[in-house]
Amino acid sequence: MLAALSDIEARYDSDREGLKGWSGPEAARERLLDLLEARHRREREPLVQQLAELHQSETFALMFRNLHPVH
Repeated sequence: MLAALSDIEARYDSDREGLKGWSGPEAARERLLDLLEARHRREREPLVQQLAELHQSETFALMFRNLHPVH
């Protein structure tokens, strides 16, 4: 998950960097940036959600283990 998230971030950064040199109309550039940001959120959100769920599961497992130590 972390590698996939890293890939998404790297592509987003690269695409944004590529638009810095845009010589076309500003309105078109802004529209492309909006589309790029929407894609970034759409791709990133499920991975961030999965990481949050994994973190929560691990936290609960640790809490439960500390409440009921094995002897």
